[in-house]
Amino acid sequence: MLFDESKTNKFYKNLILQCNLIRDEIWITAFNLNKLQVGHVKFVRSGDHIFSASVVVDWDYRKQGIATAMYVFAHEMGYKIRPSEIQSTDGQNMWKAFRKKKLPFTAETFLERLTRQYKEVIVSIGF
Repeated sequence: MLFDESKTNKFYKNLILQCNLIRDEIWITAFNLNKLQVGHVKFVRSGDHIFSASVVVDWDYRKQGIATAMYVFAHEMGYKIRPSEIQSTDGQNMWKAFRKKKLPFTAETFLERLTRQYKEVIVSIGF
C-alpha cells in the first residue's frame, strides 16, 4: 500500500496507522514517519465479524506491539475481530496480547499502557 494523505490516520509511537477498504477487505497498514510501509493486516469479512487473512510486520519492527496496535485500530473502527483458524507462533502470541486487553478501549488507553510497559514517550495521537 502507498501512503494516502486523505485516509484516516492514527499515530502510534513513531508510526502512522491507516485503514483502506478494498471490496470486502479491510487493510490496516503501518507506515514509518518517512511514509514507508513497515507492516499490514488484511482482514476479510465473514458474517458479522472479520478475521485476518494476512499479517506482516517488517523484521526490524517486530516485537514492538505493532500487529496488536493494528488490530486495536480495526476494533476501534467498530469491527468485530475473530482469530484466524491458522496462526503462526507470532500470531498466537499477538492474540494472547490482544485478548488481555479489556475491550473496548481507546487508542489513548492502549498507548498509555504501552508507554508504561516500554518506558517510551508518545508525542501525539491523531485521527
